[in-house]
Amino acid sequence: MKLRFVIIVELIALSLTFSARAGDLRHLLPRPKASFDKPNSFTITSATPIVIADDADSITIRAALYLQARLQIQNSLTLSIQRSSQYSNGTAMLVGVHHSFAALQTALDTRTPNQVPMPPAEGYVLDVDGAKIVLAGTDSNGVFNGVTTLLQLINSGGSFASVAGCHIWDYPDYPVRWVFSTHNLLVNNNITFLKALADTMALYKLNGLQQNDFKYAILQTQGSNYFQNVNALATVATDRKIDVIPGVIGLGWASGILYNDPNLAEGLHAVTKYVIDADTAKLIPDTRVTIINGGFEQYNASGVFSGWGFYDGANQSTFVDNTVVHSGAASARCTNFTAGNPSGNCRFQVNVKCDSNGYYVMSVWFKTQNFSGGDFQFLAIGGNDGRVLTSTSLTTQQTADWTKAEVTFNTLNNTSVLLYCGVWGGVNGTIWLDDFSVNSGGLCNVLRRSGTPVAVRNKITGIVYNEGSDYQPIIDQKLNTSAGNYFPYHAPPTFRRITAAGLHNGDTILISYYHPYAAVSDNTGNGSVMACISEDTLYSILTDQVKRVDALYKPSTFFMGHDEIRNLNHDLACTSRNLSPAALLADNITRCHDLIRTISPKADILVWSDMIDSLHNAHNN
Repeated sequence: MKLRFVIIVELIALSLTFSARAGDLRHLLPRPKASFDKPNSFTITSATPIVIADDADSITIRAALYLQARLQIQNSLTLSIQRSSQYSNGTAMLVGVHHSFAALQTALDTRTPNQVPMPPAEGYVLDVDGAKIVLAGTDSNGVFNGVTTLLQLINSGGSFASVAGCHIWDYPDYPVRWVFSTHNLLVNNNITFLKALADTMALYKLNGLQQNDFKYAILQTQGSNYFQNVNALATVATDRKIDVIPGVIGLGWASGILYNDPNLAEGLHAVTKYVIDADTAKLIPDTRVTIINGGFEQYNASGVFSGWGFYDGANQSTFVDNTVVHSGAASARCTNFTAGNPSGNCRFQVNVKCDSNGYYVMSVWFKTQNFSGGDFQFLAIGGNDGRVLTSTSLTTQQTADWTKAEVTFNTLNNTSVLLYCGVWGGVNGTIWLDDFSVNSGGLCNVLRRSGTPVAVRNKITGIVYNEGSDYQPIIDQKLNTSAGNYFPYHAPPTFRRITAAGLHNGDTILISYYHPYAAVSDNTGNGSVMACISEDTLYSILTDQVKRVDALYKPSTFFMGHDEIRNLNHDLACTSRNLSPAALLADNITRCHDLIRTISPKADILVWSDMIDSLHNAHNN
């Protein structure tokens, strides 16, 4: 298997006028390898033909049609496309691959200084004087590239257009010149944007649109409008010699895959404690995992909050506020950030003891006024291994009323955790914090598949109970209807014992289960969730996805979404294989490659580099 690596440009421009600064070689983009001015401009009128070879290939014909269409749009000129056998002599635009017809080659030979050879692949020679425009491509792709340069040089003149005399010898530096897109193709305005973007791409000789749409994974759910928009995009791209390179197999940000089966999320192992009461199980919270003064109600006469391991800038940047509160009688007001910490940090921290494999939800309420320049976030850091257990991307507005932020975390192998909440690098304004709390997550978002088993045992006797005979099946209906989103935190499913079975009221039980992990999570806890790569169901979903995308575009290239993978080799489906995360990923990439190759044997297959490059994310911890 050969993997290719490419550079992709994120192009923001919507649409640029083709005639901007036209006629000036200094403003051509990209800059030609060689160019010089010549006397005598060429005037284009409706009587000027575009001459191509009798046997011109499809790309050359497309280039001529594109030139014809753009002159109609930007100059209101209607030009004919004429075959070389119909052309005798006279003013014209001669367009084609060099040596494709005699008139083109004769004109090229007389205009090429010192018999300079043709440029490399995708290159072209463009020569303009008062008699002719000669555009000869090294190949048909070069013809198209030359057309886009010509369009940059054309000046509008009402019923005519002019092109300043010049000679250009040019070819692209890179064979792969792509733009990255994550536009939702269901939105009509996005298609309008992408059509304009395609014109900009053609102008600057960009030849691929690497297009990523969540719905490529759920094409079976889309209506006719979606496919009409896809066809419109594909047509525009083809006309502009742009390949659409669809993104498939998004595993790091796997919401498309998980839409098909929310239980395929990679699971983190958790163990929680319940007591049976009135035939149902009630969660037994770990009293060690609590924030004693999370409501900021306790402080001494000097205005110093109690109950915290430390906090930044007491009475310098952090103050007791009895006026602005979310609940109770006080909140913490953070302002003048550098007065309490040279880095502008304004954070609260507490160290708590815990059990390993504990699942918790942490939340806080905050309010802002003219707040800017700081990074507001939660952190849970393992006390045993120092690993950061949270991965958040919280957002704040400069001024906003009380807002809740929430994140879940798993303690993994740690028996203590450092809990942080606050501002890093604060600059301006004020932020208030209140009601900072942490609680057990219970069975929220419990995953149910063979690789994420649920086990229930008696804490005292060790007896293992059977689902369906000792207790009712544990199903999180909200997860099953989540369409691949696992937020917000919600009430876990109720555990119910089956009467006259082995469980009795008063029994204390330990429930072992697996839950998803949302990395780069927002204020509600939604983020990047990884799909488990060790379940066969995954490959059934991926096969269906690739088949549908292949039917949609018949693409010459597929781009696999193996990137930003933050959770792997934690649930039983993975750990039972006794492979390293690197070996698991290598196996998955190979299977995905082979899956695509079976469906589209001749397609190129590309992949993001970050999980493969040891200088990026392919390293320990």
